[in-house]
Amino acid sequence: MSDVLGVIHRIRKAKEDEERQKLAQAQQAREVSKTILLRTTEALEYVQNSEDGADAGMMAQRHAYALRLEMNRRALAHEVELRDAIVEDRRGKLRSAALDAKAIENVTEARHERIERERAKKHQGQLDEFGSMGWWRDSA
Repeated sequence: MSDVLGVIHRIRKAKEDEERQKLAQAQQAREVSKTILLRTTEALEYVQNSEDGADAGMMAQRHAYALRLEMNRRALAHEVELRDAIVEDRRGKLRSAALDAKAIENVTEARHERIERERAKKHQGQLDEFGSMGWWRDSA
């Protein structure tokens, strides 16, 4: 029975490790998206603050470029929100996997402790028997 519990525990630990790796990957992807969003926002602010009203053609180009940057920024902001949701989902799955692994570990430890108590009780019974036999010999 303990072999079965050991196998289940190893499977649950492997699942926990897998979920931990998936969480790390999701966090890394979120950070990359946040960095790209930050850079896009900085570029948009730069374009918006560098307007020169002297040339109408150049002003129209800057406006069109700023519009494209704003659309990209909004798409990236949406992507960051999605990645945040993914990270939270992965955290929940990791928590669940960790609880499963811990539950099996607790069952295994409780079983091991029970076996050790039974073994100690049996050993104590043998010692008591030897003590009783010695007492009977001495009293006879």
